[in-house]
Amino acid sequence: AIHFHADNQYHRWLFGDDESGSKGILRGDFGKSAQTGLPVTTQLLPRFCRSFVIVFVSLLLAFFISIPVSVFMVLNPQKLFSKTLHAIFLALYIAPTFWIAVLLLMLFANPKMFSVFPLSGWPESGSGFLSYCYHLILPVTCYSLGAIAYFTRMLETNLKEVLHSEFITTARAKGLSYRKIIMKHALKNALNPVVTAISGWFAGLMAGAVFVEKIFSWKGI
Repeated sequence: AIHFHADNQYHRWLFGDDESGSKGILRGDFGKSAQTGLPVTTQLLPRFCRSFVIVFVSLLLAFFISIPVSVFMVLNPQKLFSKTLHAIFLALYIAPTFWIAVLLLMLFANPKMFSVFPLSGWPESGSGFLSYCYHLILPVTCYSLGAIAYFTRMLETNLKEVLHSEFITTARAKGLSYRKIIMKHALKNALNPVVTAISGWFAGLMAGAVFVEKIFSWKGI
């Protein structure tokens, strides 16, 4: 085992212990659960994978939805629909995720409203791929809404800034249409900050997953 000039409980927990056979948390050995007596890693890994699936699918969905929506808002800034989307996205961005989760359950998993989706829970093993997707819809929607609002507003702002660049002026001088300039030239430059922001959102959603997973009774981390 690795030792750092000390032999105490903290260092044995951190770097490992030859006598107990522990490798230490720095090498992925979190010891055994005080409740079940089983290795923590074997219990944590499947739950981490479930949380990872929700967050990954949510961010992927939010990213690809935000692109056409933001382009539409840039191309049609004065339309009533664009202004309505601005208001909706502002509300979604400031709304707490756990409140959205409760609202989705009240609306779409309530026999008195629309009993379309299951209330909560992880599908039973062997249920099939469609059953897993069915149970994923509400949690993924809950995570995606805030991310869609943020990515769309961010991408819209970036597109407007890029459109004032010199290479866009050159493209206009060549006679390219406004739509073609956005899709072929401005969009790929405006996407860079959004891609960077995804990592921050991923960490934030993983850290805050406990609230949503508790509401949906999702067996996550």
